[in-house]
Amino acid sequence: MKLRRHYIANGCPDGMAAANSTQLTFTIQATTSGGIGSHTYLDLAGLLSRENKRLYRQGMVYHARVTATNFNADGTLSRDIQVLHNSWRIRKAWAQAKRAWDLSTAEERKHGTRAGRWNDFKVFYESAHNAGNTVGPTTASDGEWNYTVANAATSSAQYQFHFLGTGSSGTPGRFGILREYDDMRDQDTDTPAAAGTAMPYSILQAELSNNQSDLLQEEGDQPPYGAVDLERQTPEVMYRIGVPNTPDNLITSTQGFVPIPCGLIKLENPDRAYELRIDFKAGSYKGVHAEAMS
Repeated sequence: MKLRRHYIANGCPDGMAAANSTQLTFTIQATTSGGIGSHTYLDLAGLLSRENKRLYRQGMVYHARVTATNFNADGTLSRDIQVLHNSWRIRKAWAQAKRAWDLSTAEERKHGTRAGRWNDFKVFYESAHNAGNTVGPTTASDGEWNYTVANAATSSAQYQFHFLGTGSSGTPGRFGILREYDDMRDQDTDTPAAAGTAMPYSILQAELSNNQSDLLQEEGDQPPYGAVDLERQTPEVMYRIGVPNTPDNLITSTQGFVPIPCGLIKLENPDRAYELRIDFKAGSYKGVHAEAMS
């Protein structure tokens, strides 16, 4: 596939780029009849890094508009994308994984090992996501874009990280970020645990009520959402960017800029012929609008 580039400087339109301009728009063109083809995932931080020649960290919530165009022969078929929930579960689960990786490398850093200048904590979208099916830096000429590998403390086993799906063994294995976070959270028990049913010295104070004490403890001691399985309760956000029964070459999009945690996008219909245009919102993080995951 190929990228068409449009330059915008400080939020100004094409043609007004200055020396410190940031490339904010990408058009991903299909090079085969299979459309985007085998590339099922987009890593926006990788695209920004490759084209702007500086590191854009993955641990950010990027704001972008995704547009589908040039539907070609199968223009009546829909195109959908999915992104992670921009929610506290996703952000805190990511922060826990990042903290675990930092701790696992703390002794090496303490004893003088210096991380690479462009070292960054990078994770996958789900268990099926890997570097080979991702649109982003993919060859030596594109630059180095390594997804984080962590070494086990007591063996030579190695692990990578993904948001959705269970962990697995392998070379390397995987950690399921939301699953690990769910194991840590106290989501399945009363908070706080109910105390005794009798109030002390209740007969001496007319205002004290054993029944009221029970109600006070029992009402609101469970969260107002399904807390048994956080991953199941954290579905992906789907955007339909191509509507069925529309003419060829119709342009449809996410209808504005949407938050995309870690800049990871899953293409639901990678085998259909079309192009994607990615427009990043201009902002203060190296020219784009993005906030840290934690």
